Formats: sequence, structure tokens, C-alpha cells
Amino acid sequence: MANNVLLLNFVIAILSSTFAIYEKKQLGLYYEVIIGSFPMLEFDEHFGSIVCASPPLNVIIVPFQWISFFLKDEKLKKFNTALCHVIYFPFSIVFCLIFFVSSAMVSSFTYLNHIYVLTLTILDSDETMDELSEKL
Repeated sequence: MANNVLLLNFVIAILSSTFAIYEKKQLGLYYEVIIGSFPMLEFDEHFGSIVCASPPLNVIIVPFQWISFFLKDEKLKKFNTALCHVIYFPFSIVFCLIFFVSSAMVSSFTYLNHIYVLTLTILDSDETMDELSEKL
């Protein structure tokens, strides 16, 4: 019984000293594991559309997923590219619309601001017309 308690104490001491060694390095070891997993997260040119689709739009892939089992190298790459374009097309439409609407809204304010600044420059100036035309 004493032997078992002694061996258990040795195991606890070994684990404690090992933990003390790696406790100082825990952040570095964590980052090493995270960086080591990056190659697994890269886009695959054969199956990237199936793996990297975002959750609301990955429903679009389900009817086309079985086709990828029957295609070979070059055709599979082309199919993957076409499927990626189909999946991300709604994103491109929505973001383009947001960009155009926000640009139309902001451009009117910038135009009015520019006219206001030019008016203040003309009215507050004590310069001659030649100096003012050079400035503008």
C-alpha cells in the first residue's frame, strides 16, 4: 500500500514539473497548433465549393454534390469554379446594390458640401478675381 502511494506521489511530481515547464510556453504552443491547422483550411481547387460554402447558401450545393463524384481532374476543377460562381452570385448582387445605393446617397451630400465650401471661399475672400480663379 505504501508502495502504491509512493508511486502515485512520483507520478504527480513528474506531471507537476512537466506542467511547470510547459506553462510558460502555453501561448506559443497554442499558436503553433492554430498555425499548423491553416493548410487544412485552404481552398481546394477540386472540392472548394463544397467545403467552403457559407451556411445559408450551402443548400444550393446539395443538388449538385453528387456530380462531383463522377468528374475527373480538369472537369472537376471547372465544375468547382462554376459552382463557386453560382453560390456567391447572390452575395455579389447584394453587395453591389448596397454599394450603389450608399454611393448615390453620399455623393449628393458631398456635392452640396463642396458647393458650400466654394461659396464660403468666394464670399469671404478679399482677393481679386484673377487670384480667386487661380485658387479655384
